[in-house]
Order: sequence, then C-alpha cells, then structure tokens
Amino acid sequence: MTIDPLMLRVLLNAVQDSGSTEVSFPVQLCLVGALSLSMLVRVTCMEICFFASGRVQNNVRSVLVHAIFRKSLCVPDHELDVGRISNLMATDADKIGKWSSLLFSLSQWSWTFASLPFLVYFLYQLVGSAAFIGTAMVVLGAGISRGLGRCLQSWTKVVQECRDHRASLMSEMVRGIRTVKLQVWEPVWQSRLSAARNAEMKAIVRVRILGAFNTLVGSVLSVMVPVSIFAWYTVVRGERLDAATAFTTLAWISTLQWSVQALPGIYRAVANLKPSFDRIDRFLTTPITTPQASFRERDVDGVHGVEFVRPWHEEPWLSASSFQGLAACTGIAVDVQNAAFGYRHWDANANLQETCILEQVSFQVPKGSFVMIAGPVGSGKSTLLASLACSRPPLRGQCHVSGHRAFVSQKPFLLNGTVKENILFGLPLDEDKYASALRMAALVEDLGSLSSGDATPVGESGVQLSGGQKARVALARAVYSNSEVVCLDDVLSAVDAHTARYIWDSCLIEGLLRNKKTVILVSHQIQYLSRPEVDSVIMLRNGQLWLHGPWSELAKSGDVFLRLVQEWDIAESEEALSRQSSSSSLSETLERERNADELISLAECQSAVGSVLGALEGRRIDAALIRSVRETLSGSADLQTDLIREGMISWPDFRLYLQAFGSRCVITLMLCVMVFSAVSQILSTLYLAEWTSGKESATEQEHNVLIYFLISISTALANCTQAILLTVCALRASRSIHSDMLCKVLSAPMSFFDSSPTGRILNRFLQDVQNIDNFLPDSISDQIMKTLTIVTQLSLVYIEAPWVLCSLPILAVPYSMIYKRMRIPNRDSRRLESAARSPVYTHFGDTLHGRETVRAFAAEARFEKENLRHISTMAQGLYGNQAVGKWAQALTTQWGCILYCISAFVCVELSRRGLMQAGHMGLVLLYSAQLQRGMMDYMMGAADVETKFVSVERVAEYLRLEEESCRNEGDEEARAMLGTAWPSQGEVRLEAVTMRYRLHRALVLKGVDLFIPGKAKLSFCGRTGCGKSSLFSVLNRLYPLASGRVLIDGVDISQLSLQTLRMSIRVVSQEAFLLSGSLRQHLTMGSSEHDDEVLWHCLSAVGLAEKVRLLPGSLDFRVDIAGGNFSVGERQLLTLARVLVPSIPCSLEDWAPPRMLLCDEATANIDVLTDEKVHQVVLEMDATVMMICHRLQHIARFQQVVVLDAGLVVEQGSPEELLDSDRRPISHLARLCAAAGL
Repeated sequence: MTIDPLMLRVLLNAVQDSGSTEVSFPVQLCLVGALSLSMLVRVTCMEICFFASGRVQNNVRSVLVHAIFRKSLCVPDHELDVGRISNLMATDADKIGKWSSLLFSLSQWSWTFASLPFLVYFLYQLVGSAAFIGTAMVVLGAGISRGLGRCLQSWTKVVQECRDHRASLMSEMVRGIRTVKLQVWEPVWQSRLSAARNAEMKAIVRVRILGAFNTLVGSVLSVMVPVSIFAWYTVVRGERLDAATAFTTLAWISTLQWSVQALPGIYRAVANLKPSFDRIDRFLTTPITTPQASFRERDVDGVHGVEFVRPWHEEPWLSASSFQGLAACTGIAVDVQNAAFGYRHWDANANLQETCILEQVSFQVPKGSFVMIAGPVGSGKSTLLASLACSRPPLRGQCHVSGHRAFVSQKPFLLNGTVKENILFGLPLDEDKYASALRMAALVEDLGSLSSGDATPVGESGVQLSGGQKARVALARAVYSNSEVVCLDDVLSAVDAHTARYIWDSCLIEGLLRNKKTVILVSHQIQYLSRPEVDSVIMLRNGQLWLHGPWSELAKSGDVFLRLVQEWDIAESEEALSRQSSSSSLSETLERERNADELISLAECQSAVGSVLGALEGRRIDAALIRSVRETLSGSADLQTDLIREGMISWPDFRLYLQAFGSRCVITLMLCVMVFSAVSQILSTLYLAEWTSGKESATEQEHNVLIYFLISISTALANCTQAILLTVCALRASRSIHSDMLCKVLSAPMSFFDSSPTGRILNRFLQDVQNIDNFLPDSISDQIMKTLTIVTQLSLVYIEAPWVLCSLPILAVPYSMIYKRMRIPNRDSRRLESAARSPVYTHFGDTLHGRETVRAFAAEARFEKENLRHISTMAQGLYGNQAVGKWAQALTTQWGCILYCISAFVCVELSRRGLMQAGHMGLVLLYSAQLQRGMMDYMMGAADVETKFVSVERVAEYLRLEEESCRNEGDEEARAMLGTAWPSQGEVRLEAVTMRYRLHRALVLKGVDLFIPGKAKLSFCGRTGCGKSSLFSVLNRLYPLASGRVLIDGVDISQLSLQTLRMSIRVVSQEAFLLSGSLRQHLTMGSSEHDDEVLWHCLSAVGLAEKVRLLPGSLDFRVDIAGGNFSVGERQLLTLARVLVPSIPCSLEDWAPPRMLLCDEATANIDVLTDEKVHQVVLEMDATVMMICHRLQHIARFQQVVVLDAGLVVEQGSPEELLDSDRRPISHLARLCAAAGL
C-alpha cells in the first residue's frame, strides 16, 4: 500500500517533465504494470482477510448464542427476564456476529500505529512541514470521532433497553393471545406495545441524529486534511502546487486516512456494539446467587461410600452430566429438614426480596411409597413439589433427593414438536417402553383420532391438543423416563373423571407403584386421599406443614376439610354396585352419527385458499408456489420451518416500503441532495486538476484554496443533510410498518397462532424490524450514492481518456456474469439464514418457559445438543451467504484492477503524445483506483439491498395476514337494534353446528344441535378431547364454523362484531393468563376508571380478598409475567374475578354479573373448599352460566347437563333425570360418574 504513492509520484513527475529522459516510456509502462499488480495483490489479500474475519464472527455468534442458552438454564427465577434474555440472543449476539470485519478492523487498527511514522515521513518528504498540519487534522478527527462514539454508547444502551421491554411484552402477548382475544384486550396490547415502540423510536432518533452529526464532523475533518496541507504548502510556504505533488499527496492522504480514519469507524462500531458486549458480559459473568439451602443428591462412592452435598447451582442437572448409576444407600427417597420454600423477586427499588410460602418443613418419603399432597389454594403445594423435583431450590434448609426425577407441572410443558418428541424428551426410542407409556397415559385412543398419530405436531404450548391430552402427554413422558422419583402436580384435574380413574389404576398403581417407583402426587381430587394405595398424606395450611401421616390417623382430627373426604368415601361405597353393573359398558362406542359425512364445503375451501393466496401476494405463479399452496392446505407443510420464498423480491414488497418511506417531495429532495453531493465531490477534484495545471500567483493560490475548501465543505454539508433526511424517512417507514404489522397480528385469527411458533413471530418483530430500522435505509442510501459516484467517475474517466471506452466490452461481460451468478445465491442464502433463526428462537423460548421440567428430568445436556443443532443450521446459512459475497467481491475487485491498468496505459500514451497534462492524468488514475473498489461496492450493494429487502418481504407476509371477520356490513344497525342490554336473557341455540380447526383436520364438532334456555345453569361433561372447549370457542367465534349457525337471544352471532360479541360473553379459559403490571390493571383490563369497591367485591366473591389485602401494595401489587408470583389455582381465581368486573366502569350499587358466563374448568386447580364457594357464587348469578366440569361431584347443582362424545351431543337433561337409578338404558352421565367412582 505504501509503494503505490511512491510509484505514482515517479510516474506523474515523468509525465510532468516530458522533456526529461530520466524515466523512459518503457519504464513508465513498467510502473503502470507494477501499480496494477500491487493493487491486484492488495485487494486479493484484503478479501481473504475479510472472509476469514467473517468466519470468525460467525463462530463468535454461535458461541455466544449457546453460552446464553446454557447460562439461562441455571439462572435463578428472580433473575430471569425472558424479554431481556431473548434480546441478548436475537439482537445483541446477532449484532456482534454481523460485525464481520472484526479481524480486518483489528489489523487496520494495528497497521495504523505501526505505519503512521513512515506515512508522515514520506508525506514530509513531499510537502515539508505541511505534512504535520495534515497529520494533526487526521489525529484530531480520530479523537473527535472517538468522543462522539462514546456519546453514542449511552444512547445505544437505551435503545437496547427499550427493545428488551418491547420483546418482553411481545412474548407475553403472543403466549396469552387466546385470553387477549377472549377478553377483547387488543386495544390494551396495541397501546402497551405502541408506547414501548415509541420510546424505542425516540432513542433511535437520538442515535441517528448523533450519527448524522458524526458524519458531518468526519466529512469536514476529512476535507480539512488536504485543504490544510495545500493551504500551508501554497500560502504559508509560498510553493507552487503541481500535479505530481497534489495527486501524490492525495494518494498519501488516502493511505493515511485508510489507516488513521479507520479508527473513527472502529470507534463507531465499538460504540454501537459496546452495550451489547456489556449486556452479554454482565449476563454470562454474573455469579448465580447461592441460596442458603442446598439440594442433596444421595449417592455413594463405589469404594469409600462417602455421601456428598452440592450447592443447588452445582447440581448435575446444571452440567452436561446426568444421574446415571446412582446407588441406593438408604431406604429414603426424599428427606426434607427444616426447609423453607418460596421465591425471590426484585421490588420497585431494585432490592432482592424473599417471599416465604412454607416454613419449617420436615418430612421423609421412603422409597417405593405413594405420597399425596393436599391443601387450600396458595398453600404452597406446587412450590413444594417443584423443590422435591429439584427444579427450584428451597430458600433455607436442606432437601435431599435420591435418584432420577420425573416431573409433570400443573401447567404441562410441551415442546413445539410432535407428540412422540414430547414423550421421548430427547431419550432414545424403546418401542416396548413407548407403547407401555402410551397405554398407561390413556393416549392410544387419542392418537388414533389425530391426523398423523404420534407424528402430529402439538403446536406452540400444545395448542393442537386439548387440556387433558396435554396433561397425559406430559404424564407419558414421566412414565417413559423410568425415573425413581415421580412428581405429579394435579394431573388428574385436567382430565375427565373416567380417564382420571383409569390413570389412577393403570398408571399410578399398576405402572409406577408396582415397579417400586416413589410417587408424589399433588391433587385437589380429595376422593383419592383415603385410597389404600396411598401410604401417607401431607396436608399444607397457612404456610405450614399442617398434617403428615397415613390417612387412617389424619381422619381422626375432625377437621371440616377431612370430613369432606370421609363423605367421599361414603358416596363411593354407595356407588359400588352401580360401578359393577355398568363397568362392562364403559368400552362401548357410540354409533350415533359417529361417522358423519365430513366432506369439506365450498365456503371452507374458498376461505382457506383465499387466506393462503393473500399471504403470497406479488409472487409469480410457478411450480414452487403451487407446491407451497398444496402443502399448506393439505397440512403437510412443516409448521416448525419458516416459509422460505424463492425468486426475486416482488415489486409489491418494494412498493410497500417506498410508500411508507415518505412522500414524493421528500424523496425527490433527498435524491437532489445526493446528486449535489456526488457532483460536488467530482467538482472538487476537477478544480484541483485545473489548479495544478497552471502557474498561478500567490493571490490566485489563496483564491484556489478558498474555492477548493468551499466546494469540499458543501459536500460535507450535503452528506449531513442526506443523513438527516434519511433518518426522518427511514424511521417514519419503520414506525408505520411496525404499527401496521402489530395491528395485523392482533387481528389475525387463532389458526395463525396455532400454526406459528412464538419464535417465528418474535423473529419478525425483533430481528426483521431491527434490520428495517438500521440497515435497510443505509443500504438504499449507500447504493444510490454509489450509483451516482460511479456514473460521475466513469464519465470523467471516459471524457479525459476516451480510449478507455475500448475496455468497456471487456469489463462489462465479466461484471454482468459475476453479478448474475452471485445475486440469486446471495439473496436466497440470506433467506435461508433468516429462516434458520426462527427454530433457534422457538427452541430457546420453549426451554425458558419449561426450565423447571427440563431441570427435573436432568435434560439440560439433551436440550443443549438440540440447541447446537439449530445454531449449526443458522451458522451454515450465514457462512454460505458470506462465501457467496466474498467470492463476488474478490472477482470484481480483481477485474477492477484491469480497468486501472488500461486507464493508466491510455494516460501514459496520451501524455507521450502531448494530449494529456499531468493533472488530468492524476485525476484519471485517482478515479480509476477508486473505481476498482467502487464497482465491487456497487455490485455488492445492489445485491445487499435486495438481501436487506428480505426483511421487508418477511414483514410483508404478516401485513397481508387474513383478519378475523371483525365486523359485518350490518353491524352498526345490529348494535343499535340490540342496545346495551343484549343479551338480556342469554338464550343460546346451536343449529347443525360443525367446526374444524384446519382444512385438512377432521371435524371436532359434528352437527351439534343444542338449545340452552335463558338464565340456565348448564354443565358440559365428557371425555377429554370430546369437543367441550371447541364448543366454547364456537360461541366466541375464535374459529369459524364449517356449517350451521349460533343464535343468542335470537341474533345470529356471525352478524355481530367480535368486540360486541366477546364483551357480552365473559369467559374463564382453561389456561389462566394474568396481565403483567399491577393487580389493578389486570382486573380492569388496563382501565383506571373502575371503583375499588367493585374490585374488592369481585375478589371477595372468589375468596381472594383477604389474600390480596396481605400483599405489598394491595391492588397495586406487581404481577409478574404470566402471573409467576401466584399459584396456578390463584391465577384461576384471579381470572374468574376479572370476568366479574364489568367492562364498563360502574359503582358498586350498579354492579351486575355478566349476562353470559363460560367457565372452562375454572376450578380445576383449586381446593375443594374454595371450589365449593366459587360454585355457590357462580350458580347464584342472574345469568346464563355454562361450565365444563371434570369434577362430577357438583353435577347435581346444575339445572341441565350436556354430555358430549366425539363432537356429538349424546344426551341432555336435568341431573336428576340422567342419574335416575331406574333409568334404562343407563345414561352416559351415570356411566361417567360410575367410572369416576361417584
């Protein structure tokens, strides 16, 4: 690099002194060849270094992503921030990985300090003391850029924090989308996410404006380097500036700036990346807070027989090892001594607080025994069980556990994979053991009804399965693991009574106890406490271990709760004969319309095809598109794999961004500024060539310096103006696109969320939006500037040296071939890399939300292996993209050297003939040298713009999502006609209702005809998966009907807006979802106008008023994401209290219950006493109440009972009629009760 200016000076001096014979014409030609060869070697080495640097950064990203994944498995719950950790992986690690020039920048930084003395010396030899002035300006510019870079760091950190908050909110919203729709929370979430986005955009604006100022300062100081040198040389020293001196000086300045002015670029990159480095460093190096308690894994050294104790964060389940070959040293499976259980959390002042739920707990569980844990809601049952499963540490004391553990949480954790993958959980397949697990979990019949059997994807959080099926898949996983200690958290509440009895007998007793497994079961099914198979019962109350021992001893205490269990025993004895007489009928199958015609209607086909094609707008109809449509409609498309488009970016996608970018006036103004910037840059060099071609006086020299300075300054101002306009337009486009995409996603049908993993949605809102925020506008601006610069420079070269046009055919063909071969692989490899991110984020999100289960099964190593597989796929995509890019860059720069060589030969020949002066020759050589790199930048920029538009393309898919039928033409008239009192009676009529979740799936409701009188109290019963929850979904229009209609008070609900319908029908869903924020916000759905008396009344109705009064801040108590600081039972009660709060604020005197209330197993996870109170409150409401019941002991309290099976209503009537012992044949309800032991 340092040789080029020396050879250029010799060549220009030879042309300038044409009469001199020191440098002959052959020597000049040799100098031209040497310059071209030097350039060829330099650019080739640079591209090799760039590619090596990119590979290193790809590996760095992979290592960081996996390190974040590993650390997140062992972070204590109070330190876990899902949004922040997801952003560390999706944004920070990815941003560091995209700094592909790391090694090259480091080499540049090293070269700067090593070469600076030599560069200054050579420059001093050329212009004397002016060299020190220029060097001072370069160093000053580097220092100012470093200072501005430090200012950028703080604001970049703010941007990252805002993005963390938005990511956390987005993740919470997507995971609770069913509740969001049922509770009509779309406006609430639109407001919350928009506020988070606005805060982020304000920080981005500051960063971009500061960047524009940095550009202005850098441009001015860059201009001041040659201006100060030439001014000192001509004005102060009085020397005449000739062409050889001027253009050789520019060459040395270019080399000097390449070295020293690389520092500002490095400083800016460091300023941008430093917050990411700090955040990742802080996360990875923060020591895990060691609690005062410890888990103990009982084991015996094979030689010495020494028992050892590990701190909980050093447990084998936090390392790559697992529990293999544990020896039995005692007969105790679990030993808890003076332990306290609870959780830690941060308060508003960032102080770590400790909430103790259970204190002074001591007990032992012998190996091979069956222990049940019971107690009221919020008594700490799930907290205790999680600690026994070694997935959550105790606060104090010791918890000794021996052997492998299996754990089924109250809310079953399912991977976004197939049924088989969820059961195996990373273990190798054993056909016999697998079949046995399916049989014991009562899944054989369910798998037969699924379209693909055990290969059926369960979807995000198991959305494709019913609540009971989720629990049984998790139970089958625990059985298949063949663990010594099996911890089950209320698995019987999620299934119907018949299935619960089957699981008790076949799985818990025959499958586990008979094989000497230790079973610890938390249950609200109190009828099982007195079973002879239960060795001991642990009763919790008021934060203490209240009772512990065999049931025969506990029953003597005379407590109200225990008397309820005794009543269950008496009822069971009275039903024994009924069970015996009806047991032979339990396996009978229904014949009534079970094989109903399931032909797909024309309306269903039109809706499905329209939805699929709408998302593919702008795509060219070809074989790939037809195949994609077929796979989507038939259900054979892989839901876990992101859609990878083929071919060019469609014009509608380009137009979408350009329309959001700005008005035509603004875009025209920006183009004018760019044209002025490119022209002024050329004018400054042209003026320098003219200046150095004559012999001016001292006054004229000063005048020339001033004009050169003004032209150069105008270029700097144009660059700054361009950066500001770009910031305004780009951020306007980003804000508009994000807002539109959020609206589309919030209004998308449930089928979209069923088939779209959370990681895929987050990938759009985080990674793709970040690309649109930061990288896409810069790529477009740079490409326009590159186009203008190349056009002006080529024009200048061809005007000054017309013979160079002869080289155009030689250069155009290779350039076009390189671009044609590179463009498509470059674009599609970026698509592959973008699509490969979604499985990484999805798997990471699944693991974070199922950490307790992963820890209990000691499956960290298996999950890490799966994570590495996803990371490897993502890294391969980036490697392919970089390889294509660097291959094209190397070839284009090498061909650019040919242009330089031809131009130099033509200039030497023209100067020999006297047709070109030295100044113009220097001008041509200067731009020819820039063109070899500029042509490469132009070609890669064109491909890069198309590549960056992949993010717009992916976002555009979501902007074309099908919306729910929010309103119809006659909606306003219907609302005016109905008034605010609708529904006044709550009379429901279903007429021949059929429904399927997806086009290729079987019908889940098969011609349901049902009439529910107004104000009726009705219970739905049936086996899990029979269609109870699907029927509730129909009443709320979560899914469209295949045929039939639903009438409420005589009004067809399809004619109403979703807001009107869902605000009138309140729903307590199967999975309780709490809104993060204050408890008041959760109850009022974000409104601040509700009367506190109304809130306390609703809390009192569900039995939570006293609990809430004891919380810090009472109604202002901070609710964690997904309600993590409440038990599952408390979450259900809070959800019920929320639906009792009117949607329109009112006083306590005006309070009235909802006119229609749907409860989908609203009391499944609460104790019997609270269950009794909730039923009393709900059944006394002056409203139509429909409740799905698995606890059949409350059936007699309802006015009507509807029994479903396989999507059909098999019977309906009053409980007295259906349970009449003289009825023949025996009703299905009686059979369900008998099978449940009632």
